[in-house]
Amino acid sequence: MAEISQTVDWLYDDGEDAETTEYSTRLTKFKAIGDPIKKRHFYYSELDVYYTQWEKVNTLINFKLGDIAHLTDSQKELITKKQSDAVTLMAGVKAEQETKKLYEDPSYSLA
Repeated sequence: MAEISQTVDWLYDDGEDAETTEYSTRLTKFKAIGDPIKKRHFYYSELDVYYTQWEKVNTLINFKLGDIAHLTDSQKELITKKQSDAVTLMAGVKAEQETKKLYEDPSYSLA
């Protein structure tokens, strides 16, 4: 916060007459601090949306799996395995979210 405040103060004081290279240097340092913060904020604020979407998809998979007659047993087994992997992944994301502070970088990404 101190570096960000210092840059903002500089911007409205000495920054008014500074060279472009100085702006570029300060912007690079500012982004090095701010971009990870923005990324974490977006990640943590979007997780609930992803959980809701996942529940809908998971329910639809379970419904369709029993409803589509032309699937072979091996296809159903493959779908079930992939669904199980996704359930494990989402459980890991939820467990990590409960233990990490908002200022800590998550192990997962929205990608």
